[in-house]
Amino acid sequence: MAAAVDNAETARTLAETLQDWLVVGGPVVWILLGMSVVALTILLIKLWQFYVPAPEGSRAVRRSLALWHQGHTDDAIAQLNTRQTVPSILLLAMRGKRSGTDQALLREELERVATFRLNQLKMLLRPLEVIANLAPLLGLLGTVLGMIVAFQNMEAAGSRVDPSVLSGGIWQALLTTAVGLAVAIPTVAVHSWLERRVERVAAAINDAVTQVFTHQPKSQSNASGRWPMQLEAFPGKKRRGISLTPLIDVVFILLLFFMLSSNFMHWRQISLSSANQTENTPDEILWCA
Repeated sequence: MAAAVDNAETARTLAETLQDWLVVGGPVVWILLGMSVVALTILLIKLWQFYVPAPEGSRAVRRSLALWHQGHTDDAIAQLNTRQTVPSILLLAMRGKRSGTDQALLREELERVATFRLNQLKMLLRPLEVIANLAPLLGLLGTVLGMIVAFQNMEAAGSRVDPSVLSGGIWQALLTTAVGLAVAIPTVAVHSWLERRVERVAAAINDAVTQVFTHQPKSQSNASGRWPMQLEAFPGKKRRGISLTPLIDVVFILLLFFMLSSNFMHWRQISLSSANQTENTPDEILWCA
């Protein structure tokens, strides 16, 4: 019973903390929260896409190619299905080779189908990439806006500036950067993993179809052929990732400015105290005399 009460109290405290962060962070944190929900939804969709009908179909492909090499073309074709990406393209290649379709036409058709199926697997990867790149920038924008508000408050306070006001404004401003990085880092990891899965599927297609063209069945051992195409999952694309260097530079500059401002205010307070003591000294001497 006590443990349940403690858990409920912890959950309530955590909920209150998150609510306070959402209020302090302002619209930027709400936008980042919405982006995290979108990224999580995309992740669930891609997990279903990659695991419910596994696109590689490794077992079926291995059995089919083994039968194809032995000359059992009908049995090899019977092992394949059209639901999975690699088996469906392999099925098209085997049927084309068995029926004697012109190699150039077969190559064009295989390239078209393979590109279409790979584009289906790459669906929604671009929004993930956009979220991974925008989240830290939005966090940085929130930090800059928060710092502007903090310094406006300092200006309004004039000579009565309290260092706690500046420090409180800074941690509230840095909260948006922390939320942005918390959204961006797992999104980048998920995006890279999904890209790698698509590349593995493309490599599996290349390997399976190449074996159909280069390893002829025994009944067609005199026929020559090859797979004159290499699919690329992301043709012409250079890998990009979020650059944290500008964010780190800005954070260090803000912290340095905070330390310098704190030291300046501390020195100013000492100077004012010294000046007050100097002004009061003659009166004290006169009174003593």
